[in-house]
Amino acid sequence: MRILVTGGSGFIGSHIIDVLLEQGHDVTNIDIKPAHRQDIKHLNGSILDRSLIDAVVRDVDAIYHIGGFSNINFVKAHPVETIELNVLSTTYLLDACRKHKVSHFIYASSVYAFDRSGHLYTTSKALSERIIEDFNSLYNIPYTILRYATVYGPRNRNADVIYIFVKKAIEGDPLEIHGSGMQKRNFIHVRDLAEASVKALENTEAVNKKLVIAHSMDISILELAERVKDIVNPDIEVRFIESTRDNDYKGAVDNIEASYNILQWKPSISIENGLAEMHIDIISEMRTDVKIY
Repeated sequence: MRILVTGGSGFIGSHIIDVLLEQGHDVTNIDIKPAHRQDIKHLNGSILDRSLIDAVVRDVDAIYHIGGFSNINFVKAHPVETIELNVLSTTYLLDACRKHKVSHFIYASSVYAFDRSGHLYTTSKALSERIIEDFNSLYNIPYTILRYATVYGPRNRNADVIYIFVKKAIEGDPLEIHGSGMQKRNFIHVRDLAEASVKALENTEAVNKKLVIAHSMDISILELAERVKDIVNPDIEVRFIESTRDNDYKGAVDNIEASYNILQWKPSISIENGLAEMHIDIISEMRTDVKIY
């Protein structure tokens, strides 16, 4: 199939492109950053450029809409730009799908889309989900909404808690936990997430569904810190600091097993193996950054 991926130069999008290519698909990427590999068609441009979107969508069978702002601190500092990029880009792509009869629109949402703790980021995801459903009702555009849990792994943006904890442990710095550390996450490795995302393209049971892409095992931030200690550096300290973060997600993740059944898929990478991989990757990254004079 001819697949368009928006934001395919980023963390999640680049891994989805890897799996799509492994499955033999013809991939086009739209992003303002260079592609992570050379064997795809890459268009350097904005997903708010309606003429660019219209030109490329006429030649594809399906779309993975991954692009958008996701860093909570950036979103808080740029509210208007967040709504413009995250919501209007979805609408522009759907309108192009309507005109050019695209067979499947796959959207990267969040398990926290309806969690009020996330503020504008989660609001932008919830709004986009509603718009997707409306386009389906009005114009019969097949869709799949993928509600991603917290993702980690290679090529991440170096700002997620797993990356921060592992790097601090390598450097011997204390692991700082905001609040009690009882906040739980269903961390999922990016390779597992990418494979599940491509399963959604291949499985007709996923059409017009909202699917949760998460690990069935949840883990508290405190437990995560203890596992990082065990794997990376048993001598480091875990510190608790008063939380001033009013955007921390608190809700539970539901419907995980139902999504597994629809996709005929389950994640294969445990948190222990994922942490060990991150340990190796970050050490390699740090060695590469060392300058020899």
